[in-house]
Amino acid sequence: MFIFFGTDGTGKSTHVNLLTVYLKSKGFRTKHVWIRAHHTLCFILARLFMHLGYYELVMTLNGTLVKVFNPVINKTFRKVWGLLEFLSVIPHVLFKVELPRWLGYHIVADRYVVDTIVSVSYLLRRNAFFEGYCARFMLRLIPQDSILIQMSAEIRTIIDRKGHDPLTYEFVQFQEKAYKALASFLGAIKVDTTEKNVEETFQFIISRIEDAKS
Repeated sequence: MFIFFGTDGTGKSTHVNLLTVYLKSKGFRTKHVWIRAHHTLCFILARLFMHLGYYELVMTLNGTLVKVFNPVINKTFRKVWGLLEFLSVIPHVLFKVELPRWLGYHIVADRYVVDTIVSVSYLLRRNAFFEGYCARFMLRLIPQDSILIQMSAEIRTIIDRKGHDPLTYEFVQFQEKAYKALASFLGAIKVDTTEKNVEETFQFIISRIEDAKS
């Protein structure tokens, strides 16, 4: 299994698609999956509670105000939301990852439980969530033979690429710091796309994957 994770705007989706095509060209049965927070149950609950007023207005990179679900407003939400996200991700892992793996597919994941952990940590304003039992259980959902690839870029580059998206500067900063910490903990391949074009980046990824396999 190949797992790409990292900040928005660093090239994950582009290189997931390239790797998927590359593996298929080599004759491997390959499946592209995308898993992040919020998952099915939590997505529905977040939408419902936003209608009930549990949101905050945040300024995006392009200067617009958007509504964002904020469980921190309610003490009960803050206590249980991490557990709800964990329970909600399990069916996605079973049907999108484990079942295809059992059927012989190579999985290329554009985001996975690493991204869920970072997203929930930011949502709950709790860096300590990384060390909590829900996060530890989520990390155990990563197959042992997986190759993890952390994509990064300088913030100015991310802003240039994703300035039209509803991202906040605070969120991008949090992501960068959190993903770097998790990449070091998980022993992930680290890829900085700031100065590399798509072809150079992909060739670098392929070479590092070959090194990891040898």
